[in-house]
Amino acid sequence: MSYLNSSVPEPSIIPKPIDIPTLDEQDQEYLKNNNYLKNESSFKYTGLPGLNNPGPNLQYRLKMAFKSGLSEEVDWAVDTCLQASVQQPGLLNLRANPWLIDELAANFSSSIFDPSETSNHNIERTLNVVVVLRNISQDTDNSSVVALNPRVKEILLLILENKIQLQVSMLDDLFEASKELLRYSVDLIETISSYISPAPKDDPMFLSLISILLKSTDRSLVITTLRSLSRLMVRSNLTKPFGADDITDEVLDTVSSYLMLTSTTAVRDSFNDDLILASVDFLYQYCLPGGIRVLNLLKNEKRALLIKSILPRLLTYGLDFQTEFTNELPMLKLNKRVRPPAPAHPPQLTADLYSAIDQLSEPARATVWMRCCYYAVEDGEVTQISLWRSYEKQFGDSSSKRLLPAVDFIKNVSNAFPSSSAVVIKLDNDQRKFIIKGIKPREYPVRVRVGEMEALRQPLPRESDKLANDNLEASQESITLFNYSSNVNISLTEINTSAALLLNCLTESETGGKLLEGSKELLLEKVLQVPSLLEHIQPSLMSL
Repeated sequence: MSYLNSSVPEPSIIPKPIDIPTLDEQDQEYLKNNNYLKNESSFKYTGLPGLNNPGPNLQYRLKMAFKSGLSEEVDWAVDTCLQASVQQPGLLNLRANPWLIDELAANFSSSIFDPSETSNHNIERTLNVVVVLRNISQDTDNSSVVALNPRVKEILLLILENKIQLQVSMLDDLFEASKELLRYSVDLIETISSYISPAPKDDPMFLSLISILLKSTDRSLVITTLRSLSRLMVRSNLTKPFGADDITDEVLDTVSSYLMLTSTTAVRDSFNDDLILASVDFLYQYCLPGGIRVLNLLKNEKRALLIKSILPRLLTYGLDFQTEFTNELPMLKLNKRVRPPAPAHPPQLTADLYSAIDQLSEPARATVWMRCCYYAVEDGEVTQISLWRSYEKQFGDSSSKRLLPAVDFIKNVSNAFPSSSAVVIKLDNDQRKFIIKGIKPREYPVRVRVGEMEALRQPLPRESDKLANDNLEASQESITLFNYSSNVNISLTEINTSAALLLNCLTESETGGKLLEGSKELLLEKVLQVPSLLEHIQPSLMSL
């Protein structure tokens, strides 16, 4: 069938473009049709009904929305509280608005987390409420009010005891939402824990946090849990049982193992530093009462040795201090254990030695002069012309006697040094070099008798033998000592100060003192590296 020739009816409706009037045109149309504003020359927002009447404030609107019980109104109120807790937390002051904590707690639902349920309509509202409570609890006025609300504490405990939150095998949306709620709840517990401490023995919240600490692999959750447990142990003592007495060896082993993140092979980042700090604070709060607590911590040999080796390292962990080992090591420069090289020219005779030699007649004068100003050595050599020029310079102008002729002078060298010989060397450019082998210039002239004895000794020494002369005195150039005063202005971190508190706490007890016995030298070395550490660990140095 062909559609080309078929007749298609034309549409009865033809679309036309709409020309939208401007805002001014709309205002004029409004004025034209409004009887109340017909006589106004221009449109003004004055004299209108309800003008300058702000209506109820935000707190009153929130209160009425919660009291209405309508789902949409309650959701709006919770969302508004969430936005205000981030942007304007002062609007949600619980002391000025005591009704707000009850309304938020009423919507803090515990009916979620049933794996059999396919959906849960309260989960988003519950998540928003716990985030609001967490945010406003950063203010101490609000955190004290939240901590004293029994409904909030009841729901928090139910969330902590929910078993499906730590099941790795579950990956559905409900499970992810429950994990998110757990993180927010532990954050909230951290902010209010200072107002409900110390936790009594067998406290359900304290035991639930311990269970989470042992089972969770979420680093941020572990850090927050450690902080909460540390605050719940504040002000506990040995007069009666507290929650800290429920801490087992497994917990102490787990927390102590986190200290190994300070090793040189561990990758350092801010999350590791937070975990290390939380672990040190936990151990400090646990050991603070002393006595049986310190004994329980150190009764395990491996755990005790771990703390003994890592605790001194924590005192300077993360500090950028300088030592002679952190800087580039200076090169050790040893002075050469060799005699100085032979001079290019023989020495000038002293006045008395010159007078004695000049009285001799030739060739005796030339012979004695050569022995006093040169010495015999097997691997030495001088040129014949330099030898003659030196002799001529010594006696040519100052002596009244005639010099020995150059030819006779060169022949006389073999009489002065029997082991020497005149040699002619042919150079690459076909020139010849006339040398005397077997002698070298002295650095200082010697007496006539000494020169004669050295010239006639056998066998002749080698100059290279003197390069490895072990009898020569060894010496070293002094190096600049490192100045530790450059570390005076280094400020300690929270990890350093917390480690110092734990160290002082351990050394105050007999068990801890025995463990750290012999560590005083290491602690003094840390003080040398970072002088500001002294005031923090002085009690430990005094007791060790």
